[in-house]
Amino acid sequence: MTIDEMKKVELEMIKKIDKICRDNDIKYSLIDGSLLGAVRHNGFIPWDDDIDIALSRPNFYKLREVLINNNYDDIIYMDFKTQKDCHYDIGKICDSRTVLEERDIYKVNNYGVFIDVFVIDGLPSNHKMILKHMKKIARLRNLRRYAIHTKLSKMNKFINVLFKILSIPIKIYGYKRINKKINELMTKYDYNESEYVSILYSDVSCVKHKYFPKDFFEKIHYTKFEDAELPIIDNYDKYLKDMYGNYMEFPPIEKRCTNHYFDKLEWK
Repeated sequence: MTIDEMKKVELEMIKKIDKICRDNDIKYSLIDGSLLGAVRHNGFIPWDDDIDIALSRPNFYKLREVLINNNYDDIIYMDFKTQKDCHYDIGKICDSRTVLEERDIYKVNNYGVFIDVFVIDGLPSNHKMILKHMKKIARLRNLRRYAIHTKLSKMNKFINVLFKILSIPIKIYGYKRINKKINELMTKYDYNESEYVSILYSDVSCVKHKYFPKDFFEKIHYTKFEDAELPIIDNYDKYLKDMYGNYMEFPPIEKRCTNHYFDKLEWK
């Protein structure tokens, strides 16, 4: 399966998800690379290979329930709570006609071409507490990385042997416990009662993880994405500047590459 075929499958999926969200009054937005793609390219970033969406915690629960309790053709929803061998703590909406295995990460049953589902969560009431809270989650995500990876891509043999030795106690502790703790922290502050919110997802640091007033993500409008019309936040300019700086400027050629590497990507 080629990357172009993969993108076509993802585009089919997001059109279905958009209809499901409209039919069930669920508000969402393209986010991160997909938001940048919509604004700068009117579709996929040419060297990107996935679609990311974000929803408030209440809307996420609604979408999750709808996807789990209804039989939608070719769509499977999974996270670490719905499937025992799923080590992803974010939501994954997968195409059931495809098979995908990510390089150097433990295999997951029923895993296929996917859309990532990120959650916008509530935060504490002041800046100092917010940063402390976000750093706790970031540290746990670093531990989770050691728990689910079989080796570090592009590293030499010595580094990977060292990685395997150092990761033994973390693997014994298990990604399920880490995911549970991450989820407890992410849901600690009620979204509806919070003044500030954020997408609490970072494996390495909180440098790019900004937080915003709760209404920041509330207003959306539809814009062109390939041959579809999909929602983006009205505040896309501030969000993208915070995430990428001068986001309309293309990165150097050597940085125009995907963040995903696959051992298997094929039709069933």
